Amino acid sequence: MITLSLSKLLLPEYYLNPNPGGDFLLGYGLLVFFIFIFFLGSIAKNISTHNKHLKKSMRHQFWKFYFLGATGIVLVLSRFAGVPGFSMRLRLYITLVLTLIILGITFFRIWKGYRRRLESVERERRKKI
Repeated sequence: MITLSLSKLLLPEYYLNPNPGGDFLLGYGLLVFFIFIFFLGSIAKNISTHNKHLKKSMRHQFWKFYFLGATGIVLVLSRFAGVPGFSMRLRLYITLVLTLIILGITFFRIWKGYRRRLESVERERRKKI
């Protein structure tokens, strides 16, 4: 059984260890997550093919996820392989948190732009009537 003391989580050595050993239980889940993030732009493009307003709102929003996904994949695979420096927990956690923050900001921008486009279309429709 694997035990982790909560006091270890507060120590900088836990995050800055260049080659952390032990089991990496979340590794496969993180690998799937970063692969999904890498292909998020293509998935979103396929979803928005039938809605031109959504497609316009999503244009040029997903370029950063290719970089974040590739970085996350490299860091997770480095952790599996035990590459010193690249397998550091701090790098992986920073990439994960940054990805989640940028994901939230991007979806908020898309939602805001899509809502604005629909309101504009509705105003134009009312003017014609």
